[in-house]
Amino acid sequence: MSTPCSSLSRRATSWITASRTTREDLLEEWEGVGLPTDSWLVHAPSGQLAGYMKLSHRNHVSFEADGYVHPDQQGRGIGTHIVERAASRARELVPLAPPGIRPTLGFATNSANEQAASLLRARGYTLARRFWRMAIEMDAPPSPPELATGITIRTVRDGEEYRPIYEAQQESFRDHWGFVPRPFESWMRRTMGPSFDPSLWFLAEEGGEIAGMALCTTFLEQGWVQTLGVRKPWRRRGVALALLRHAFGEFYQRGRRTVALGVDSESPTGATKLYEKAGMRVIRQFDIHHLELRPGREPTGSRGVAAFSRRGAGMRRRSIERPYRSSQWSPSGQLVYPIRESGVPPVPAVYTQSA
Repeated sequence: MSTPCSSLSRRATSWITASRTTREDLLEEWEGVGLPTDSWLVHAPSGQLAGYMKLSHRNHVSFEADGYVHPDQQGRGIGTHIVERAASRARELVPLAPPGIRPTLGFATNSANEQAASLLRARGYTLARRFWRMAIEMDAPPSPPELATGITIRTVRDGEEYRPIYEAQQESFRDHWGFVPRPFESWMRRTMGPSFDPSLWFLAEEGGEIAGMALCTTFLEQGWVQTLGVRKPWRRRGVALALLRHAFGEFYQRGRRTVALGVDSESPTGATKLYEKAGMRVIRQFDIHHLELRPGREPTGSRGVAAFSRRGAGMRRRSIERPYRSSQWSPSGQLVYPIRESGVPPVPAVYTQSA
């Protein structure tokens, strides 16, 4: 089953993700988005869904926007309007950020999409970082993992407490660019999406302690390494490579011949070289553009506020609808209004612009 938004994201010029997006992918990507206030649809006078935008944030510090415009509707000011709408809404929320912290709004663009990058530059955004999507195509069973003495790899057990995994994950990424702490409850909501599969969560342990983790799922009909992290005391011991090869082997046994992940091209831990050693190659590049919303200091443990995630912010399944806010018209005449909480966009009966 497809939704108007998933159909659009498959066909539109993408600012973050790739094609083949399913309804389930979209629901998970929009997890945590405030649908009545932080998401917008644009309909053309014909009733066609012309574009949409969503805004999410972490602690009102790291704002992330994700938008699409249908190819048939490009060049009509829709992209400009929804980019400016997202920035306006983010500024409304800035007072909720911790005092003295520098909030930013980020967009990720496909590096091949110069039109989107130009639109953002013209509105004060600057290039902050580049991320790569890397993948491996397996024509034969992958090499088995080589483990250092005392280290074992296991799958997460049924009913296992997730907080120690969460704490190890947060510790592993604390020194990464763009790290903003995520509360446990928020992490759990993000984790327990439609594609959550604990049988694809792998832990490296030594002496009963978690040394590292490979938290995997399936995405776009391929294996996806959502999180690969190693705590500092266990780095430089081959733990990450062993976890990665373990994950490759599990996906291969399940018939998934392609496995991919996203990585900071300037990773301070040397992750890109590790992935190349494992047989992965760069298949796509994304550029992260930032707009400073308020001067201030960087968040603790952050080298800038990242605006790139595996699959955007997610969309929760809901059935209760709430009233819409007042509809507004974009400069080119398209009606813009928030998505209702069921996630099914309404179609106005008459598309005429009022005076």
